[in-house]
Parts: sequence; structure tokens; C-alpha cells
Amino acid sequence: MSDPLIYVVDDDEPTRQSLCYVLEILGYNVTGFGSATAFLEQWSEAAGGILISDIRMPDLDGISLARRLRDRGASLQIILVSGHTDAMIRREAIEAGAAVVLEKPFELDVLVAELGCLA
Repeated sequence: MSDPLIYVVDDDEPTRQSLCYVLEILGYNVTGFGSATAFLEQWSEAAGGILISDIRMPDLDGISLARRLRDRGASLQIILVSGHTDAMIRREAIEAGAAVVLEKPFELDVLVAELGCLA
């Protein structure tokens, strides 16, 4: 299960590290980033993959990140997560290009099922 490449973007270091660790144990190739800006600086469209990003981050939020990727024509599948979601945020996230919106805390098996559908 080494494919696809998964990018985890979350400004909360313990959350990011934990998610990366669990996904690596499950056999995924995972790279974590502490900000959307750091991700954009290092990401290459050629790599493809799946992005899992927090919605609420200080430098560039996950919805804005999804919009930037959509505007660039990126083929990444996007999962956005947040501890504070409502119908408006979900709609905005989907319109920005997210395939999935999960509310924290989410069950790992739900995330893995979504990854399987997007791969």
C-alpha cells in the first residue's frame, strides 16, 4: 500500500506527527508540513497524491489552499479536516475542490476508507 503519496498539512505539530505516524504504520508514503505555505513551497504537481489538510491554520487556511491548488489545475485529491465545521464551511470546502470534509476528532477507519475511495 505504498501508493498514493499522502501529504498532511496541519499547524498543530502533535496532531500532524500522530497522523503521519499512523498512516506510515498502515503502509502509506506520508510527508507532513506545518503550514500550507511550506507545502506549496515544496510540492510538485508531478508527484500527485492525496492532501489531508486542516481547515483552520494561521498562515493560509485549508480552504484557501484547496482553491490555490484548484486554480493551478492540481490533480491532488483533497481531504479537509476541522474541529469546527458547519454546512457553510462544508459547502465552501467542496466548492474549493475538497473531495471529503471530516470533522475532528474522526475515526481512523473513516479516514482510511476515504483514502481507499480516493486512491
